[in-house]
Amino acid sequence: MAGKSGAIFDVDGTLYKGYFIVELAHLLSSKGIFSEEELRKIDSALARYKAGKTPYAEAAKEVVEAYAQGIKGQSNAQVTKFARELVRKNSGNFFSNAKALVAHEKKRGIVAAVSLSPIECVSPLIELLGLDYVYGLWFRARNGKYTGECSSRDLKNFKQNAVGTIIGRFGLDPKKTKYFGDTVADLAMTRNLPIRRTRRTIKRTTIRFKAVNPDAELRATLRKQRRIKRR
Repeated sequence: MAGKSGAIFDVDGTLYKGYFIVELAHLLSSKGIFSEEELRKIDSALARYKAGKTPYAEAAKEVVEAYAQGIKGQSNAQVTKFARELVRKNSGNFFSNAKALVAHEKKRGIVAAVSLSPIECVSPLIELLGLDYVYGLWFRARNGKYTGECSSRDLKNFKQNAVGTIIGRFGLDPKKTKYFGDTVADLAMTRNLPIRRTRRTIKRTTIRFKAVNPDAELRATLRKQRRIKRR
């Protein structure tokens, strides 16, 4: 039986005009439950990325690690409450075509999203955007308090592994699956994707990439690729 069609979306910068993990850090800081030192690290990493001084993958890693430390010792329930309030309050900050794009792809098959933002922000998007599945970052908690650790030990390949997991989970056909993203890191991870077929068997494959609201680095890369193809 042929596999299903699928569309998998990056969230921040692709569907959403911002970065949920950064906005949540600022909200938590305003409530007095996020480290000011770690917030400065987050803002610094984001500023350097936007200025073109730090590649997306490097900046993202810095932000995630600072966020994990920033919520250390805080209540999981309280952070989850504020995260959901943030998503609800900022529901108008999605790109104007986001819902229509998801709805269009849903007519063809499974629609999912992956993000390096906390799962507390990503999970409400199932209902908000009509997604079938979401994959976000989990931050470890013990006795209801965050430990300062991220559940993923491989942030560099987090999205790639997430996409491979979704393809395997829903039985998607890689040839009928697209990934929508806005960065060079998104483009790169659509190649050599690890798809787990059984507990011990991993197949490597490639899926199509669709640029949506590309950042400066991705625009430059795509222009270069087009010039090479014309030669």
